[in-house]
Amino acid sequence: SFEDDTKIGTLECVRFSTQGEDAWLPLYAIVTPEGDRDHYFYNTAGTWLSAEGNKEGVSSLEMCEQGKDTYYITTHTSSERYADTDSSNAAVMITMEGSKGTTSTGFLHNRNYNIFQRGAEDTFIIPGMRFVGQIKCIELSIVGNNAWLFYYIKIDCRRNKNPFIFK
Repeated sequence: SFEDDTKIGTLECVRFSTQGEDAWLPLYAIVTPEGDRDHYFYNTAGTWLSAEGNKEGVSSLEMCEQGKDTYYITTHTSSERYADTDSSNAAVMITMEGSKGTTSTGFLHNRNYNIFQRGAEDTFIIPGMRFVGQIKCIELSIVGNNAWLFYYIKIDCRRNKNPFIFK
């Protein structure tokens, strides 16, 4: 967190770069210019940031704002044996394709909460997304050394009349 009185104009993207030795996986950034709304930037490609360049990731990462809509995503993990995942060993991302375009969530997470447990329901509030209209399909990406089996995923946006449910 830092403060600066410099006027930079319309905020569209943020860039992170590193010179240190460790790799870092930034999930998202929230920037709130004085007198303006929060701007959300998601790492939709799941790209690692590292001074090692191609070895562990990239040395510079740009994340751009997608839109102004908020999506409410509810996942219900199956109650079958081994359906759950340890969220510290796997990260789930959702790409939504709709009648008005495509948008990606970045990694789903709830701070200090173990998500995707067997038989459990988890809700994620994701602001700063592009409105995609009527959602036709979703694509799940999982990164890590684990798997996850869901019973359903429900996606809601206030601009749509009804939520979309995928089983």
